[in-house]
Amino acid sequence: MAMRSYVKLLRKMKLSAAKKKGRPYTIIAGCAGFAVALAKMLSQSSQVLIIAGKKDFRAVSLPPDGHIITGDVTDPDAFTEADVESADTVVAATGDDNVNLLVAQLARDVFGVKRVMALLNDPERECVYRELGVPAFSPALISAREIAREFSGEKVDAL
Repeated sequence: MAMRSYVKLLRKMKLSAAKKKGRPYTIIAGCAGFAVALAKMLSQSSQVLIIAGKKDFRAVSLPPDGHIITGDVTDPDAFTEADVESADTVVAATGDDNVNLLVAQLARDVFGVKRVMALLNDPERECVYRELGVPAFSPALISAREIAREFSGEKVDAL
């Protein structure tokens, strides 16, 4: 058995075991700091797999049951390798808003993933995400909101 096939089989076995334990399966497209931090947080309650672009791949420390595959995050073959049909959630978390929109639409419209979310890097593009029905989260907008709250004197909970 080829090494790549063996790795795929092991990943499917671990995913199947996680599903039996009632843990959701989350795929994160992207390998930047945000994606890795999110993967670490979600791994407490979810089986997590990161799809990292070959040019974006860097050594990341994932939890023991976290997985990473390399490939083009917009390539349907990478989604197939990640067993996207079994995913409960796909989060598009690259540094490119166009890629994030494409990943979210691919997961939702082609592979039928019910819950997709995307990182919004440029807050000016929020209307595009909304128009396409892709839930988006902008670290810039969230941070600005918290700073504005601090300036207005409202109590802000510590993170």
